[in-house]
Amino acid sequence: DKVLMILETTASNRQETRTHCNTHFFVPYKACELPEASVLAEIRENDGKLEVTLNSDAPAFFVHLDTPGASGTFSDNSITLLPGREQVLEFMPKGKVLLADLKEALRLKHLRQTY
Repeated sequence: DKVLMILETTASNRQETRTHCNTHFFVPYKACELPEASVLAEIRENDGKLEVTLNSDAPAFFVHLDTPGASGTFSDNSITLLPGREQVLEFMPKGKVLLADLKEALRLKHLRQTY
């Protein structure tokens, strides 16, 4: 009677701890009665790196970030956000991208916005 499962695994060694999250749907995605989610992004520079911190007030699945006009990639993309659990992603520019460029270019979309 459940439509999805979220599996989170954590591995660590002496240098770092990494957590990986997988979302498994047992019904077609758009058959889920998901609440509307408000996803907020805070963009900042941290030790010379561009970071995007994401928060959501409801579960948001397949959160996808895009940056038309600012070439680069994110450390992760198409992710699951859960309320109260912020996610920090690094933006790795291809060429020169300033903080202001990233703020202007960033676009977010998630599954619930598509239906």
